[in-house]
Amino acid sequence: MSAYDEGGGYEDFDEGEGKESPATEGLLSKEAEGKDQASKSPQSATSVDCCCLLWSVIWLAVLVAFAWPFSVAMSAIYGFVAPLITLIGLDDISDSMLQAVHVGRECARNVRTGRPIG
Repeated sequence: MSAYDEGGGYEDFDEGEGKESPATEGLLSKEAEGKDQASKSPQSATSVDCCCLLWSVIWLAVLVAFAWPFSVAMSAIYGFVAPLITLIGLDDISDSMLQAVHVGRECARNVRTGRPIG
């Protein structure tokens, strides 16, 4: 069956317009199965959320008390020393200083994700 569309051409329509293809039906059934399995999990979502919240608070304390001041101090030192170290040829020291600068970023990422320490 065809219908004339406003763009000046014809569109083809199947007679079973409201029916879904077998591939779509398979995808929809897999999504429904996944939702059923998630609701039947032995560990409740609230206990997982509380655990993540606890780790986020611990990571926030580490970030504020240690990682942020350390990263700021190391970035100032790195900014002054890195060009000189590169001229001398000691790139390993420069790389390790840069990793020390990224400690605050890693702590902030762990605050956001609630990852356990370790």
